[in-house]
Amino acid sequence: MSNKPRTALALAGLSLGSALNPLNSSMIAVALVVLRADFGLDVAAVTWVVTSFYLASAAGQPVMGRLADRFRPRRMFMLGMALVAVTCALAPLAPNFALLCVARAVMALGTATAYPVPW
Repeated sequence: MSNKPRTALALAGLSLGSALNPLNSSMIAVALVVLRADFGLDVAAVTWVVTSFYLASAAGQPVMGRLADRFRPRRMFMLGMALVAVTCALAPLAPNFALLCVARAVMALGTATAYPVPW
């Protein structure tokens, strides 16, 4: 039996996982107006939902690389994707803006696990 289907499936999973970070960092832009109105924030405050994602992602990528070296890249990638799934489900239910920013930061840590995975 050939390994081609398994390799193609792995490549598709890795590609989609790597796409989560840029998608999550840019898609939130369309929600800023709604978030501003729902939470009663000014423009400077509402941008923290984007800033928290960028900061956590930038800080998380080297850390996730080190953890991938220690605990194996596949395990870290799968853990990161599970973390993204959980935070994507919980973030819309955040009762306040601070928890939404925390959820977005945790989401960024999950997406940061895709970068140290060896292709």
